[in-house]
Amino acid sequence: KSKIILEIKNDLIENNLLITHPFYKEYLKNQFILVYNINFISKLDKKMLTDISTFTNIDYLNEKNNTYHHEEIVVCNTKEEEIYFIAGKISRLIKDNIDIKKIKVCAKKEYEEPLRRVFEWFNIPLSLPSHTLYTTAIGKLLLNNLDKSKKECLEIIEKTISLKNPDNLSIYNQIIKIINNYTWNDSLKELEPFIIDELKKTNINEDNNINVVTIIDNLDNIRDEDYIFLLGFNQGEIPEISKDEDYFNREEKIKLNLDTPEEINIKNKQIWLNNINSIKNLVITMKKNNEKGECYISNLNDELNLKEVFPEVDYTNSNLYNKIELTKKLDTLIKYNELEKNIDILYNNYQDIDYNTYNNNYHQIDKDRIRKYLNNKLTLSYSSMNTYYQCAFRYFINNILKLNKYEETFYTIIGNLFHHVLSLYYTKDINIKEEYQKYIDDQNYNFNKRELFFLNKLEKELEFIIETINLQNESISLNNIITEELVEIKKKYEDMDITFKGYVDKILTNDDKSIMAIIDYKTGNPNLNLNNTIYGLDLQLPVYLYLGRKKYEHALVAGFYLQKLIHTEVIPDKKHTYLELKKDKLKLQGYSNQDLTILKEFDKNYNNSNIIKGMKTTSKGLSTKKILNDEKIEKLISLTEEKINESIKEISNANFEINPKRIGMDNLGCLYCELKDICFKTEKNIVNLKEYKNIEFLGGDENDT
Repeated sequence: KSKIILEIKNDLIENNLLITHPFYKEYLKNQFILVYNINFISKLDKKMLTDISTFTNIDYLNEKNNTYHHEEIVVCNTKEEEIYFIAGKISRLIKDNIDIKKIKVCAKKEYEEPLRRVFEWFNIPLSLPSHTLYTTAIGKLLLNNLDKSKKECLEIIEKTISLKNPDNLSIYNQIIKIINNYTWNDSLKELEPFIIDELKKTNINEDNNINVVTIIDNLDNIRDEDYIFLLGFNQGEIPEISKDEDYFNREEKIKLNLDTPEEINIKNKQIWLNNINSIKNLVITMKKNNEKGECYISNLNDELNLKEVFPEVDYTNSNLYNKIELTKKLDTLIKYNELEKNIDILYNNYQDIDYNTYNNNYHQIDKDRIRKYLNNKLTLSYSSMNTYYQCAFRYFINNILKLNKYEETFYTIIGNLFHHVLSLYYTKDINIKEEYQKYIDDQNYNFNKRELFFLNKLEKELEFIIETINLQNESISLNNIITEELVEIKKKYEDMDITFKGYVDKILTNDDKSIMAIIDYKTGNPNLNLNNTIYGLDLQLPVYLYLGRKKYEHALVAGFYLQKLIHTEVIPDKKHTYLELKKDKLKLQGYSNQDLTILKEFDKNYNNSNIIKGMKTTSKGLSTKKILNDEKIEKLISLTEEKINESIKEISNANFEINPKRIGMDNLGCLYCELKDICFKTEKNIVNLKEYKNIEFLGGDENDT
């Protein structure tokens, strides 16, 4: 093992990847070195000291002078009770004018979150050691822009984050120091794992003069005027037990003259004992239980002989804590018919807690906090905007907090598969069978036998669809076709950079791009109802129309359509064959331009169309009701942009009320929502909207059925 490590070291040296200090020993000559507690340092450090002792002045300081005797340990049921107890004690110290900067809590990482929560209830400011650069908005912004140069990356941070804020400026300066450590490489992207590691292990600089209680993880460097609370004085936790799990095992460490686990444990035990006995003002607590079961007192107590005492209840420091305690005791009374101690005292003082009731109203989040969380960037699409208009809180849960779990299903794979092959079909000469199978093989999904059977059937269905589309194309005059076109619209709202984007399955134009038609493929059930668009709902087709207009600014719209690709029921009748009905099902469903001179540029056989469903001419004119004039189409595009801008404004201002929309009998806001149990919606939260039948808000009278 040592040979392997030596080989790694030599390889690093040969490739100039190991930074060394060749003159370090020269630097140490004639220096004065003070070694504190020589008996507790590692054998490796002792060897180094021996090596330099011939040319360096070394002095040794062995133990702390002060020795205090501690008599008690406070025994609590859980770590939460430990924290409640010390929060009360610290509140009392603060009331007695003890300088809060002299109060420290020594606790393991598992205590940090409950400490933060409970200390807020007691209004005790707390400094958490685990707040690193990696958790900050500036740190995240750095990681999101590692593909850019160092200069560009820092400029983005300067433009996005206000450096007038001293906290932001301090973090920014720490970020610069990290980047400056890597002057030997100009590519931040190549340095990504190193930068992530640096951010995770670098705590945010904090002003030592800030009045907060500090969390520490050891008892070194404690002064007599400090007040220390040592939590979790349990076996296996204080001191931590070193196990034989290192790269070198116990026997190998003996041969290499390294510290064995037993030697490390003896040293750690003695360090803790020495530190405890050197602290003047010390409160020690332990817990009897944790999530894994029963807990025992630390084996350090064999030497300390602490007497177990139980905490006294103090209800004079936090009204919020008292109310929470009362609700717990009421729970026990109602569920188990057990009357706990002091429930009468609490109940007599806090009868206004509205026990067993709740208020599900959305409490406004500060907009600056949301914008900072989003790095002042927002990306919207039809689906996310539709979610917002269905219910603003649903959008917050799904798209801001991202609590919904996306799971790829057989049906989503089918939809993506059909879209993929159809997009390739227009761009290059393909073998449908090969592309179909290649896409399936590339999926990280385990298909069962039933799904494999349907995949085989659907391949033949796709071949028929492409065959039918080829026949339809013979009647289409617009000969310029783009597929799977990503259209991105850049917008700005106050300090937010907005991107609205969408993929349009098919845009058809004539040679001078003066006329266009939009087609969107659907493997599910298409929704053609435009009546809800006034509320920002069901805007899918209008959004594609809007994106098409942004791409071809001056083009007139011949029509915008959905094309349903998969049909579960095709029942032949006496007038039509099975194939005729299948082809009819593949006709476009949507809205056509009322101006026949424009429409015929798209469908030259519109008078008896084999492209558009229900489109033909009779003695009374066009047989379909799904026609719009240019004015209505422009109004629909304007309405779409208006709803996009409105959603951008509301989201940027953190308006996420629980407001599911109901139109008629349909609660569209809660439809298919997987997270309904989070909001606890009531009838008063539901927004009832007027039901439109004839899209009269566009002007005119249309029967949209």
